[in-house]
Amino acid sequence: MLPRVCLSLCVSSMLLVACGEEGERPGDSGITAVSATMSQPTGVDPSTGPTGTGGDDSTGTGSGSSAPTSSGGVEPTASAGGETEGVKLDVGGAPDFAMPAEDGCKKVDVLYVIDNSPSMYDEQKTLIQNFGTFTQEMQAALQNVEDYHIGVITTDNYATEGFFDDSTPVVNDSEPLCKFLGGMVVESQAGLCTPFASGLRYITQQDDLASKFACVADVGEDGDSDERVGDALIGALSPANNAPGACNEGFSRPDALLIVVILTDENDSSDASVQEWYDAVVGAVGKPENTVVLSLIWDESEPTCSSELSETTGSTIREFTEMFPNHAVGDICADSYAGFFAGAVPVIDSACDNIIPN
Repeated sequence: MLPRVCLSLCVSSMLLVACGEEGERPGDSGITAVSATMSQPTGVDPSTGPTGTGGDDSTGTGSGSSAPTSSGGVEPTASAGGETEGVKLDVGGAPDFAMPAEDGCKKVDVLYVIDNSPSMYDEQKTLIQNFGTFTQEMQAALQNVEDYHIGVITTDNYATEGFFDDSTPVVNDSEPLCKFLGGMVVESQAGLCTPFASGLRYITQQDDLASKFACVADVGEDGDSDERVGDALIGALSPANNAPGACNEGFSRPDALLIVVILTDENDSSDASVQEWYDAVVGAVGKPENTVVLSLIWDESEPTCSSELSETTGSTIREFTEMFPNHAVGDICADSYAGFFAGAVPVIDSACDNIIPN
């Protein structure tokens, strides 16, 4: 995290200079080198990302990010001196003089976007197996946070779509209020997951996290074969769908750190542009620094990924992910996501420490 003394000196002198960068945290194996820029224009060109390094190169990896590893993590980036970098804090561009919250974030909203198209069965099981460890590590790092919202949405609308558009009734079949793209999953292949302790349609710290997540994340693979991650995000975070009485009532909070976890083994087919996805997320939290985006995507350059079911490199998902200063990209084909999630915890910790109040 950026020391507050250093940040104060930078602000008082009005100099656009870096206040230093952190070295490698203990246990940072598998972490992506993330540029946690302290200023971020709201109108980011999706082709470049916030630091001008986004987009894909000929290998299918963004030119400003490390390639996913076969272990499910992301390779660290080496500095010019040969040392491995940790989370980099870079003060540049037009300065944003909003100070981080004195004690970091107090609330965390975690939104899982799970592809429920054909071929996703194994990936969903791997996510469920790794959820407990990831959550424990995150909670251990965020010691001042006691208020969690954890929700799951999928990449189709549960109503008029399905495998070969056959409208297979599985997800939210008995919950018509939530049958829309971005509606919280309350019914899955495991059956009804309600009630939740809050009386709402997502998990909180009052629930048995492991059992409730195992239910809501078991969304199956009867979803539409045209995955719409971006459209689902827009629907999940829209004010209308978070209003009292709506399916997602109260999930998204402007004073919480938002963590978006995306799992998909194909590229996106959303109607909305990547910039519109970005605008919807930033609109929900006020500032891009108050969001962490973690994406597990399919990459044809990875030896663990095969093309038997015609998956495509998730270049659009990578582009969106890299628009945020706090992010990580990993390999959805990995046998375990433990390395990826372990590497993401310091990114989340840093974002929480430096959350900028709205």
